[in-house]
Amino acid sequence: MGEPWQLVMFKKSLKKRQKFDAIVKMLKVEKDDRCIDICSGDNTGALSYYFRELGGNWHTGDLEPENQEVIKEILKENVYFLDPEKLPFDDNYFDNMILIDTLEHMEDERPLLNEVKRVLKENGSAIFTVPNQSPKLIGNRIKNAFGMRPEKYGHRRPGYTREELIRLLETNGFTVRKAITYGKFYTEMVELGINLIYMLGSKRKKKGSSGGEGGGPDKQGISPTSKEKLGTAYKIYSKLFPVFKLISKLDKLLVFSSGYNVVVEAGVSVKKRIVPESFREEKVLVTGGGGFIGSHLVEFLLEKGYWVRTVDVHTESISHLAGNDRLEIVEGDYLKEISMDGLIRDIDIVFHLASAHLAISVSDRHYEESNLGATGKLIELCRGSKVKKFIYCSTVGVMGDTGRSPANEDSPLKPETIYEKTKLMAEDYVKKFHRETGYPVVVVRPSWTYGPRCPRTIKLFRSIRKGRFFMVGNGKTYRQSAYISDLVRGIWLASQAEKAVGNVYILSGDEKTTVGDLVSGISGIVGKKILPFRVPPFIMVPLSVLSEFAFKLIKKEPFFSRRSLLFYLKNYNYDISRAKRDLGYEPQVTLKEGLEETYRWMIENGAFYK
Repeated sequence: MGEPWQLVMFKKSLKKRQKFDAIVKMLKVEKDDRCIDICSGDNTGALSYYFRELGGNWHTGDLEPENQEVIKEILKENVYFLDPEKLPFDDNYFDNMILIDTLEHMEDERPLLNEVKRVLKENGSAIFTVPNQSPKLIGNRIKNAFGMRPEKYGHRRPGYTREELIRLLETNGFTVRKAITYGKFYTEMVELGINLIYMLGSKRKKKGSSGGEGGGPDKQGISPTSKEKLGTAYKIYSKLFPVFKLISKLDKLLVFSSGYNVVVEAGVSVKKRIVPESFREEKVLVTGGGGFIGSHLVEFLLEKGYWVRTVDVHTESISHLAGNDRLEIVEGDYLKEISMDGLIRDIDIVFHLASAHLAISVSDRHYEESNLGATGKLIELCRGSKVKKFIYCSTVGVMGDTGRSPANEDSPLKPETIYEKTKLMAEDYVKKFHRETGYPVVVVRPSWTYGPRCPRTIKLFRSIRKGRFFMVGNGKTYRQSAYISDLVRGIWLASQAEKAVGNVYILSGDEKTTVGDLVSGISGIVGKKILPFRVPPFIMVPLSVLSEFAFKLIKKEPFFSRRSLLFYLKNYNYDISRAKRDLGYEPQVTLKEGLEETYRWMIENGAFYK
């Protein structure tokens, strides 16, 4: 008895083999995993057959009944006919789910997605494949010209771009971990030619016949799905297959082109459950709680048992905390839209992190109003209310280039950018306010901080992983950084130590590294080599000035600026002994551990694909 006809066909199908390879890259099956593959009438059973060779305990389901017997023939087991609004499985049943070209068949994808969330385990994996119907892909326009429109295959919609599918899944409660495309122009054109041959052959044999991959009255045949249909056309194709395969290899030349099919691996989004050590009576305000540092500080304070109010213009980064009955999120601009008096009502401690930060396109006056004016107004209101302590978050940037020797809190201050200058103005105001009134304040100066949710860290990892990073300068400048969990603990310690009142503290990690070694460390973690050339500063500095000027005219942020060049060109080297002595601050995360944890978070949360 020969090889099953379904496998014979699969081995000669370029796109199905590429689909299988793309899915397997994302699929991790353990011995006892429960797995299911679900299709929508366009499955001969070959993919299901090969999935079983990967291990695990597999089920196969179809949202349409036409091909169930064909699939049973090769699998020798039952195939589920599935209702997309009620899958016949218990909650949290599957470790792995593969939905093969199903979503484009749905009038409304939400019922099926809700069912997938219900039956998928919390740490499980759902893989979705869909056609990429981006209008930018010329092959889609060619197919439409030949009358091969999606609706002829039973599609309710053309498909999705990678970005559309990611957005669909994230808005329906999934966390996207990986997203790729496959099957580029030459493979698509080969498949187009093959499908046209089968469609014409089908019309000659029987006018108006249904059949095809999906069968049914609404779908046209695009390739054979039964043993009887392996006729002359297929035999001719088999002989020409080596040529077609060679043509498809030309896709490798299309380095920057997207594929005609999208594969996304996702998990169920889980709201972070904060378990406090113990509940505290104190209430705190965190300004800038939607930022990178602020959002982690909010999490930390909730874990410590505080009641937290936080305010920011954008609060997406703390949306996972919404619903916590000890958290009040105020969204808006407290300089223009929100009453500061209302923000500090019933508050015991204020952590003031909000500031104008990275924006290049705004005026210097905006920086002065946001960083100096707002800080002055807020601390004065705090003194007039019941707020017991004011923690001001400054920056080590006020110290400028430290040189090769470690700088401490008493070292000369040399701010360069408008951000650094206005942060120093606010720091001086806060310290003067304490001297004149005795009001309890503490100033902390965080060093370059990295970790999950940090936009700058994500950007650095992405550029290195994509092979686009290049070094400016010799890479020998020092950069002493802080991992985010160490930093927020240090900020909190500053609010607890009575000895800290009236003082300034540098908060950083212990390790000193060069920019070159930092980049090499990330390169090793992501498994990509950095570009071998280095760009001299005398080239990049004038380009940065021009970039800032041009983008300011159109009121947008430049791709690079003089401030971003500081990462490469300035030394940031610190002595944190005062924070250790007065606050009991001890960095706990090594640079290697922090970078690895950041990379792990980016993979798990799909940060490389957003």
